[in-house]
Amino acid sequence: MCDQQNAFTMCPLCDKSCDYWNLSSACGTAQASHLFDNPATVFFSIFMALWATMFLENWKRLQMRLGYFWDLTGIEEEEEHPRPEYEARVREKMLRESDKSLVQKLGTGGTED
Repeated sequence: MCDQQNAFTMCPLCDKSCDYWNLSSACGTAQASHLFDNPATVFFSIFMALWATMFLENWKRLQMRLGYFWDLTGIEEEEEHPRPEYEARVREKMLRESDKSLVQKLGTGGTED
């Protein structure tokens, strides 16, 4: 296909405005597709899946071992509580919104449709 001596002329790719073209002009595309579309990619993907699994399991093992050596086995991660300033702002906002809804109910005569 990439040999210039065997210049095969190919039919147009579309019906109206396309010209005839040489098969050797698609040589670069064919070589690039062979780089990605070959049987070795299947083996490579299997290898990468196994490698990633082994890496992750060894990472977890190392993490547990370091935690044991550093005597961190009894320490639990504590959940961070919101800051008091943030809680105060949230409460104020909720009170303002509830006051607005109460005013709206009173403004409509307290009837709900």
